[in-house]
Amino acid sequence: MGLVGAVLSATAMSWHGILLSETARLAPPGSAGAVTGGVLSFGQIGALLGPSAFALLLRLTGGYNIGWVLCAVPALWVGVSLLRPPPHAFRDTRRRVAIRIAFLALRPTYRGKVNRKSSHSPTG
Repeated sequence: MGLVGAVLSATAMSWHGILLSETARLAPPGSAGAVTGGVLSFGQIGALLGPSAFALLLRLTGGYNIGWVLCAVPALWVGVSLLRPPPHAFRDTRRRVAIRIAFLALRPTYRGKVNRKSSHSPTG
């Protein structure tokens, strides 16, 4: 039993400390207490209302299916979101490709001829 408790403490139950420490780290200076309190309040509202909503769905539908589907949707959404690369991961690559395409599109107009005059010179 002690081994099970140790494994649970090291894995499934350690998220709470990480959540609060990261919340405090990202909070504006001087407001770590208020921000972590808000995060805890929001979580407790979910813990209070979630089972009540599930019970209401069970009573209205007469079965567990819709309740479990509604519980699975956010979990699947988060899982798929974690599998995708972050939006900024390919920003530089797309920019380089766009620059290369623009360069190749303009290249035929300068084939072999390079205008060495500066547009900022007084003679124009």
